[in-house]
Amino acid sequence: SFLTIYMGEKGNELQSILDTNLALMDLAKNPFFLRSMIRVYSPEISLVENKGRFLEYLCDQLFKRELNKGLIFDQNQN
Repeated sequence: SFLTIYMGEKGNELQSILDTNLALMDLAKNPFFLRSMIRVYSPEISLVENKGRFLEYLCDQLFKRELNKGLIFDQNQN
């Protein structure tokens, strides 16, 4: 599949999740959402059950990525 070619083993994992999660599969039909899923993929994506939860997941993953890069400072650290 495209995901396997593009992502390797993680592509197989994402494909399996999409095959069983119809809400995510519907979102993946949109190129923006599919690309977003690929960019921030982690196994927790399987817990997403609707577009709102996916957008929340996407924001959380992007924020964590930027925090790990040191581009965003954790406001909880004093």
